[in-house]
Amino acid sequence: SLLQQQIAVLDKALAESRQLQEKTAEGLARLRVIELLQQRQAEDARLLRYLAREISPAIQLAKIGRNGNTLLLQGSAPSRAQLMQLLRGLEAGSFTDAPVLLESAQPAPGAFKIAANLLPSQIASLANQVRPKKTSDSAPEESAPTEIESDATGMAWLAIGLLALAALALGIWRRCRPRQGASLFAAINALDPKQVGTWPRSVRLLVLAELALFASCFAWLFAIGPALEELDHQRQNALQLQQTLPAKQQAVANLDADRARFVAMEQKLATSMQRLPLKIDEAQLFAAIEALAQAHGLAMATPLAALPPVQEELYASRDLPLQLSGSPVAIQTFFADLQRLPQLVVLGDFELARLAHAEQAGKGWRFDATLRALLAPDPAQAAKQKKNSKGRKA
Repeated sequence: SLLQQQIAVLDKALAESRQLQEKTAEGLARLRVIELLQQRQAEDARLLRYLAREISPAIQLAKIGRNGNTLLLQGSAPSRAQLMQLLRGLEAGSFTDAPVLLESAQPAPGAFKIAANLLPSQIASLANQVRPKKTSDSAPEESAPTEIESDATGMAWLAIGLLALAALALGIWRRCRPRQGASLFAAINALDPKQVGTWPRSVRLLVLAELALFASCFAWLFAIGPALEELDHQRQNALQLQQTLPAKQQAVANLDADRARFVAMEQKLATSMQRLPLKIDEAQLFAAIEALAQAHGLAMATPLAALPPVQEELYASRDLPLQLSGSPVAIQTFFADLQRLPQLVVLGDFELARLAHAEQAGKGWRFDATLRALLAPDPAQAAKQKKNSKGRKA
C-alpha cells in the first residue's frame, strides 16, 4: 500500500510532465513557424533585390512573375552568352533550383522565357515535422502478476486424508473382527458409537488422528491456502512496484526542468506573437503601407482591401492585393522596408511587368502582388480544425 501511494504521487507528477512537454513542443512549433515566416520575408526581399539590381543591364526584362513555387522571367538578351550567364546566375543563387529555358513557337531574335523552381518553403510541411508527439511513460511495462496455484498442495493433503481413512478402516477391521473371516462392514458395525470408551485404544487413536487430519485439510483448503495465495500475490505486486519505482522517480526528476523550459518558451512565444496579432488593425496597416509607397515614389493604382482570413493549423493569414507602379529598384526597397513594420507581412504571388503605353513610361513598371498579413490562429477555429484532423485520422 505504501508503494502504491508513492507511485500514485509519481504518476500524477509524470502526467504533469507529459502535459508540459506536449505544450512546450506545440509552443516551439509556433515559434518555428514565426522564424520561418521571418526567414521567408528576408528571402523574398533578396529575390526582389536580385531581380532589380543584380541582373546584367544588357538583358532587357519585360515580365517577372512568381506563381506558387515557380519563377518566370521573360525578356530579350543581346547574345546567347549573356543568356547563359543569366541561367548560371539563377542556378547559383540560393533561392532557385534548376532554371529551364522555355522555347516559344515563334521566337523573336534574342527573346527568352525562363522558368525556375524556387526552393520549397519549409512552412507547408512544418505541421507534420514538428507536430507535438505524445510522450509515453518512461517506466518499464508492468506485466500482470502470475497467480500461484496451490490446488496441488490441497489435493496432496486430500490424498493423504483418504489414505489415512483407508488405514483407519483397515485397523478397525483387524481389531474388531469377531471371528476369522469376518467382513470389514461387520467389524465396523461391531463398534458402538454411544460407548466410544469401549473401543480398542488403537481404533480410538486412529479416529482421533483421522479427525485431526480432516480438520487440517479443511483449514488448508478454505483458510490457509487462499491466505497464502493472497500473500504471494501481494509479494509479487510489491516486487513489481519496487522495480517500477526507480524508473518513475528518475522520470519525475526532470519535472522542474520541464517547468522551467515551459516558462521560458511561453515568454519567448509571447514576445514573438506580438507580430502575429489575432486581428489586424486595417487602418493602421494600410496607412503604413501607403506611406512607404509614397516615400519610395510608387503610385498605388487601387486602395488596399484585406480579404477574409484563411486559417492554417499553426497560423492564420489575410491577403492584401497590391497594385503599384514605379521602378524595380523602388519596388525592391519598398518591400525591404516592409520588414520593419510591427505586423509580419510576407510576399505572395506577384508579377512585375514593363509598362507599354507611352503616357505611363515615366512610371516604368507595374507591380501586381499579394501581400500576406500573418495572424495568430483563431482558438475556436484551431480547435475545430484539430478535431476534424483527428476525425480524418480515425
